[in-house]
Amino acid sequence: MKISIVGESLIGTREEQQDSYIYRVTDELAFAAVCDGMGGLNGGRIASEAVVKSFKEDVLIAMPITNCSEFLKQEATKLDNLVFYLEDENGQWLKAGTTIVSVVILNGELYFLTAGDSMLYMQRGSEMIAVNREHNYELQLKDYLKKGNITKEEYDAELKARGGALVSYIGVGNISVMDVNRKPIKLKRKDRLLLCSDGLTKIFSIDELRRIMISDNDIKHISTTIKGLIAKKSISNQDNTTYIIIQVD
Repeated sequence: MKISIVGESLIGTREEQQDSYIYRVTDELAFAAVCDGMGGLNGGRIASEAVVKSFKEDVLIAMPITNCSEFLKQEATKLDNLVFYLEDENGQWLKAGTTIVSVVILNGELYFLTAGDSMLYMQRGSEMIAVNREHNYELQLKDYLKKGNITKEEYDAELKARGGALVSYIGVGNISVMDVNRKPIKLKRKDRLLLCSDGLTKIFSIDELRRIMISDNDIKHISTTIKGLIAKKSISNQDNTTYIIIQVD
C-alpha cells in the first residue's frame, strides 16, 4: 500500500494560530495528528505544538509497535500530563489544553486516538462517516437523558446553554474520556481519511465534506478546493482551521 498525505493550516481571522499538525510516512508506518490549542495568551499554541512534537517522537521511538491501541491509550495519559503541567517563561502554570485527532497506520490497519472535538472522517467510495465522537457536554447530556437522569426539557435547555463545552481534551488532567479503537480498521485501496480541527466542522456539514472529498482523484486538488471554499465563505470570525487528508493507494 502507498500512503499519500497533504496538510494545511489556516489562521482565519484570529490573531494567532493555535492549531498545530504533523504527519509522516515511512517504509514501516504512516502517522498524523491535528491539535487545536486552548488557553490564554499563547498557551494554546504552546500546548498544541508540544503535543504534536511529543506525539511524533513517541511514535518513532516506540517502533515496532506491537499493541497500537494500548500504546495510544498510554500516549493520551502521557500527553495529558505533559500539557497539564506546562509552565510559561516565568514558571507560572500555563492552564492550557489542546484537542487531538491522531492516526497511526501499520500494515494497512488504522488505529486512532482522539480527545476533544477535532474530528476524524473516513471516506470509502461515495460514503463518508465520522469515526470518533465530539467530547463535549452534549455527549454527557445524551447519556444522562438515556439513563433517565434528566428530562427532555432539561436536556434541551442545557444543550442550548453549553452543549458545546468540552469535557475532555489533552491537558484536562487525569484524562479518562477519549476515543481509541481496540480493533484496527482494515484499510482498502482508495480509502481516504480526513483529520480536522473544529474550524472546518463549524462551517461544513459532513455531507458537504463528503461531496468535496469525492470530487477529485487528487487529494492535493481537494486541499486546494477546501481552502478556496473557506475563503469564499468570507466568515468574519473564522477560526483557525487545520486539516490533513490521507489517501491509500
